[in-house]
Amino acid sequence: MEEKLVEIKKITLELLALMGIETEVTVTEDEGYFHITLAECETSGLLIGKQGETLYSIQMILSFILKNKLGEEMKLVLDVGGYREKQKGYLESIAEKSYEKLMETGEAQYLYNLNPSQRRVVHTYLSEKSGVVTESEGEGEDRKLVIKKAE
Repeated sequence: MEEKLVEIKKITLELLALMGIETEVTVTEDEGYFHITLAECETSGLLIGKQGETLYSIQMILSFILKNKLGEEMKLVLDVGGYREKQKGYLESIAEKSYEKLMETGEAQYLYNLNPSQRRVVHTYLSEKSGVVTESEGEGEDRKLVIKKAE
């Protein structure tokens, strides 16, 4: 396992070097996921991009490179300067407000413009609440998360 962590770090540093970025990289493994954390740097905002889009794209590219070099698919989570934890807190607060509004009005609540991992955060958070169900509807850019009372 240690060799894998070292190799993932090495390949991540090589990719960042090709992008002209120097920062510290930490790699850990937890429950089958490899967490790659980049220290906050002057290009953190650029690495994250609008709503984390660049971060998710880099993660996908890194996953592709690792599969080709190491010969196996790996579940990766790439983070820059704690962005994902901040994002998780933000998404959970939106989920809580939507839940409260649902309980108050009885009307289904809709959350738009969330990528799959953001929808997963909301689904997971609300799965611990009683009297509510969540589901994703639509396709592609029109996909939305629906929060409604359990029947």
